[in-house]
Amino acid sequence: MPSGISCATRTQPHAPPLTAVSTFSRWHGYRYYKDTRTWKQRIERFNQHWTRQIPSLTTAYLRWKYPPASQGASHGSSPPSPDHGDMNSMPPLRDATYDFDIHAIDLFSLANDVHVLCDADETSPVSAIARVGYLANSPEAPTIAVSFRTLELFRTLRIFKASFSIEAFTKVICHHYKTPYRRRYRQIISDTFDIYLNILHNIDHEVDKVLGHDTADYRVQHSCPPCRYELKDEPPTRFRGMFVADGNNSLKRQRTLGNRSTADLCVFEDSDYFLSNEFVDSFAHEVKSRRDVWKAEDLSDDKDELEIISINEEGDPTDGTSGTSACSRNWKAAAADSKKKMWSIFEETGVFASCCRHGFILWLCNMRRSGELAKYPLAILSKALQTLGPDQAFGYDVACSLEGTVATTSLANAVKEANWFFCVNAMHGYTHEYLCRLVKHPLVVNGMGLEDLETMERLFSQSNALAAGTRFMGAYQRRVFIDLFLRQWDADKYQNLGNFLLNNYCQALDIIRNNELDVAHYLRQYNLTTADLEGFIAAERLYVQRLGKEPAHDAIAAKYVSLLMDFCNTEQELTTSFTTFLTEVPDDYVYRTQEQQYSGGQSTTRQAETYRRRLREHIAELDGQLCDLEVRMGISIRWTPFDQSYLDALKYITERRYREALRELHRLVVKRLFELDHLNLSMTGYNIRSHAAKSLQKRSKAIHRALQKYNVAAQGLTPPHAKLDWSQMSHYTFLEEVHLLADPGQEASAFTWAQPAVCEIVHRYQRLKRAFEEITSCNIGVRRLHTSIWNENRKFKTIQHKLLTEDLSLAGPVNEYIDRRRAVNGILMERIGQIHALDGYTGKKVVGT
Repeated sequence: MPSGISCATRTQPHAPPLTAVSTFSRWHGYRYYKDTRTWKQRIERFNQHWTRQIPSLTTAYLRWKYPPASQGASHGSSPPSPDHGDMNSMPPLRDATYDFDIHAIDLFSLANDVHVLCDADETSPVSAIARVGYLANSPEAPTIAVSFRTLELFRTLRIFKASFSIEAFTKVICHHYKTPYRRRYRQIISDTFDIYLNILHNIDHEVDKVLGHDTADYRVQHSCPPCRYELKDEPPTRFRGMFVADGNNSLKRQRTLGNRSTADLCVFEDSDYFLSNEFVDSFAHEVKSRRDVWKAEDLSDDKDELEIISINEEGDPTDGTSGTSACSRNWKAAAADSKKKMWSIFEETGVFASCCRHGFILWLCNMRRSGELAKYPLAILSKALQTLGPDQAFGYDVACSLEGTVATTSLANAVKEANWFFCVNAMHGYTHEYLCRLVKHPLVVNGMGLEDLETMERLFSQSNALAAGTRFMGAYQRRVFIDLFLRQWDADKYQNLGNFLLNNYCQALDIIRNNELDVAHYLRQYNLTTADLEGFIAAERLYVQRLGKEPAHDAIAAKYVSLLMDFCNTEQELTTSFTTFLTEVPDDYVYRTQEQQYSGGQSTTRQAETYRRRLREHIAELDGQLCDLEVRMGISIRWTPFDQSYLDALKYITERRYREALRELHRLVVKRLFELDHLNLSMTGYNIRSHAAKSLQKRSKAIHRALQKYNVAAQGLTPPHAKLDWSQMSHYTFLEEVHLLADPGQEASAFTWAQPAVCEIVHRYQRLKRAFEEITSCNIGVRRLHTSIWNENRKFKTIQHKLLTEDLSLAGPVNEYIDRRRAVNGILMERIGQIHALDGYTGKKVVGT
């Protein structure tokens, strides 16, 4: 038996039928004995009994759904549906001694009972019940059975509506049976549904063997033809493939509270989507936590973001890098709220998933009692290195920092040899510092095409519908339902491949039509060439890179002048304290006796002397620091406010203060846009929406404060920069608009590449390059998909002919799979024909090899 089928259901063996509620009795006229077994022991024994029944149930299900009369059906049509109530098909003479009736649940016929034909040599009534199209609620002494058609209906509803719960479906059944809903009915449906899925998994395994889909990593290697079905004579591209990864904390599962132990220890292993916990934990200590480096004041001005609680010594994806980049700080600040005092109540805090650019799932990791630690992306990368091969583009929210982290781990050499490129996502890229956006953003990466690398956000927006049910599920059922959702997700993505390629091709053609002539016109108007534009792009990167590295001399000079200013201000404060002590007359002066004046004056004198003593100590400390810097800088005479060196350093301090205020304002505006998006998301719960609204209110106040600091810093420049107002900040609605704030410096306006007209040309030129790259990528993808469908159809014909001459036991499910696949392939071929007919299609229209 395949692994993972050993766990089946968890139920009370004697649940009452829907029509026998009024007559149900605990005693039934027999002596009642107390069961001294623990619930855990009962569950283990119950699952063991179901384990022995699964093979016979699978055989019985196949005989029911694909009766022998339908096995010889033509290959082009599905087998006829079984007639569940036709008794004339049975032999005319048989011993009916062992036949029996059992209470039934069937949403289609609304039958209260079903008659079961049972032979004398039957070893279990469960198999006999399955042969008439029903599944018993217990492996030993069943009292009620649920029809396979009812269970299949719920499975179909569930895969297309992930939020549709078993409880809701049970209430629908009770409504049609005109019976009040009770929780025991939900338990019956839940338990039988688990067994039904086990039967289907068994059949899927056998079908995969017949089709040749049972090799290691077959799903990842063959699920997405445009990514993995490589052909000969393809045009060269920079990347052989693209895939993305991200974490999501919606699919949590609450841990057992208090001293309670988990009774059901079943593990669902019948899924190739999940990476094992042991494999993930092998990377647990590759990256150490750097909590001491990330100070609260470096993360945000928002008080709610200051407390970052880390109960784990394992590091996150940014902890392997040296220094504290703005990208890492922003990512940590965004993750701060999700780390607060939460992990202790959840056993599994979400999933870390990966998929290709076309949306097909690669692998998932369970995040256990932690946030987004480094071991999760490292496990995904390690598996991808073994499976996907070299020249891959990897997209991640904080890929710039993760690249540095990977360089410190055991994967460093493998990633370097594979020539992988780490890239940030398009939407999240706008939260990164300006230099990172000039190097890692998909818009500026050669070979990226029009891919935005935000596939995971689309996946999570759909999988969030599972969250309402998985929160309180057991570990087994949680994985079962996630696996069920992902299987249907991949099936939908395969069916939508044609639309994906067609839409991307049309989008690329539109960009070329709208920008090619304009870029050529601008180049003639400004007497430029494409080589000049490439030079401008490189010059801007070089300038920002040099600007980001503060020269050591300027940094020391700025520190020296800051100390001088502090030294002068402290001396002035000390001088003022003497003057205030000698001439001050209190405003609230009242007449007091001599003794009162003496005691009061003595206290005032002590306070003033203590204050002056502290000022003298501070002056001495500052003087010592100034002397140290003067020795390092070779200064023989202390600078004064009239020296040119002092003025130059003061100007540098002013410009640095301006750039820091600008970066902080940019960060807060981008975070505000993200929170606006959260408010507009569908399926967003009340608590999350309220929290986002509260955060948005606080963010607005923080933007007001940052805006005031920016305007003060801007006015301190020479010449002063224009002020910004709140109305301008509040009208930003798209992330692309916010790059207008990223002014790297006042002197940059002197360069050609910084002129607004040239910036517009460069932006359009880059979009045009990505569009041409997308055309090449779509040409390759369309031909790969076309060839894959062609070869798959030939393979199906061979398999069906083989089934006719050899084994008919699996002909039914194999033919059903082939019929469904051919129907989807027919839709894909229609889309391929539409792509071939496009005005501007430049790819080959014949299949490849």
